[in-house]
Amino acid sequence: MGYKIITMKRQLLLYLIKLFVGIVVIIICWLALTNIFVECGVIIPANYSETILEENRKRLDDIQQIRGNVVNEEISKGY
Repeated sequence: MGYKIITMKRQLLLYLIKLFVGIVVIIICWLALTNIFVECGVIIPANYSETILEENRKRLDDIQQIRGNVVNEEISKGY
């Protein structure tokens, strides 16, 4: 029952490989979980929210323009 002696260089290399693989696994799990949450509607992506805000801004501009036109017509008719 002898133990095999591993050099410090090899220990460092094994540690760095384990660290790299661990970080990659954590990143993959994080991406998978966030995609699942986005599909379920638990998380709303930031760019999705910006898109909705931009659409609402355009609708509001259209409504204000229509309202302004109606008010101008009423003023010109003397109401």
